[in-house]
Amino acid sequence: MDSPSESSLIAKLQSSDSPGIYALVSDYLRPLADLKPTKKSNSDQTLIRSLVKRFLSFINTSLSMLPKRLPEVSKSNDAVLLLELLRVYRLCLDCLDTIAPQLVPKPFSVEFQRLRLMHCLESCALFAEAEVEGLRLLEKLRPAKRKGKLLPEIDKGGGGGKELCSLVVDIAVSLVRCASAGLAKEDDDFKKVLQLVEEVTPWLRELDSDSNEKLHKMLVIHLGKCTLSLLGRMPFPDRELVMLFCCTTLTGYVKSPVRDQV
Repeated sequence: MDSPSESSLIAKLQSSDSPGIYALVSDYLRPLADLKPTKKSNSDQTLIRSLVKRFLSFINTSLSMLPKRLPEVSKSNDAVLLLELLRVYRLCLDCLDTIAPQLVPKPFSVEFQRLRLMHCLESCALFAEAEVEGLRLLEKLRPAKRKGKLLPEIDKGGGGGKELCSLVVDIAVSLVRCASAGLAKEDDDFKKVLQLVEEVTPWLRELDSDSNEKLHKMLVIHLGKCTLSLLGRMPFPDRELVMLFCCTTLTGYVKSPVRDQV
């Protein structure tokens, strides 16, 4: 049986019913997915370049289309197709990671693609998976020696400039959103939210005014939802945590574009 063409696979990804689509895409991308990134010889580089030429169009088209397709599938309650398409999405991202050294991408382009996956998972109400994706991204950005911290340190960010600032803040805001959507249940969950807010504050200051206003607003709104969730857990097992959380939230509102909602 002949393997499917790029155009037929894209058509299947776009169709309303695509059973077995992951197996088809996995088989199609196998030469790239099986590539070992540790090889450095000239012949390996030649092979990688030929695979880039062969598969890049499919990967780019899939990564452009899937974030729009998945929320639609989520609303249809087709859990099987949703799972298959998410596996295809992650496979394409892994393949992009493999070929990224052969491209001349914008700074942190692969990480922004993974952030887009995180947003897609949020749109599908898969907040636990979105949180895992966000924490994995931060781990990749954060130096190993920065133990006990969630975000990289702003003055040791590797010279990423505005792209790194935007990436880090967006991930942090999304993690707070996931917490506000019901993931925060225990004291440690709420303490992690407070840690995120504390560590993201200096990053927020480095954003341009428009980005700062947009992301700061989102941060405090989701922080406010977390506060209401925390206050709904009466009686309070840790009153100091409740007081600190309320003070942090009110202070955040006062310093934000939505200060009129205090």
